[in-house]
Amino acid sequence: MDDLASSYRWFAEHNAAEYAPLYREVTRSIADDPDLLDLVTRSPADAHHPGVLLAAVRYLLVDASNDPLAHCYRRRSINGVGEAFRSFALAHADELLLITRIRRVQTNEIARSAILAPVLRRVQAERGKPIALIDVGASAGLNLLLDMVHVDYGHTALGPADSTIQLHASGPTIPSDRSDSRPRSNYTNAILYAS
Repeated sequence: MDDLASSYRWFAEHNAAEYAPLYREVTRSIADDPDLLDLVTRSPADAHHPGVLLAAVRYLLVDASNDPLAHCYRRRSINGVGEAFRSFALAHADELLLITRIRRVQTNEIARSAILAPVLRRVQAERGKPIALIDVGASAGLNLLLDMVHVDYGHTALGPADSTIQLHASGPTIPSDRSDSRPRSNYTNAILYAS
């Protein structure tokens, strides 16, 4: 269970810390709670990612709008959210286990386009002709329309300014629009915010 607790701690500090303080607090609480970790271990191994339990709880909260956890989520209040999550999850353990057996989290994150767009633009420029994309996986084809997404990096922007999909990216390794820039492997470490 130590690995699982470490996984939830890592998620809290590296995945949720910047954009989801509520989930940061919840996943910290899960990491320190043997009963909640036990609940996770009783789910299928491919459902041990923190996003699966968070999504399953959120799914059940739709029908529990008066629960203290629902109040924390609505108010975006971290005060007491760990205990409220614990109470809700343990009270609904059987339902959560069923959900984790039959459902998975979709990771359809359009903000990934902010990382892919400059690299694909460079490949297309070097080839001198259009490129074709095949999107395999859980992104639901979102990245097949990169040419229709506007990404603002602060110092430069890519894509049509009037696009209905507007991304604003920031972070330590945002790519330059200069033709002499080379892709760097640490693009994936950039902190991205989609609005």
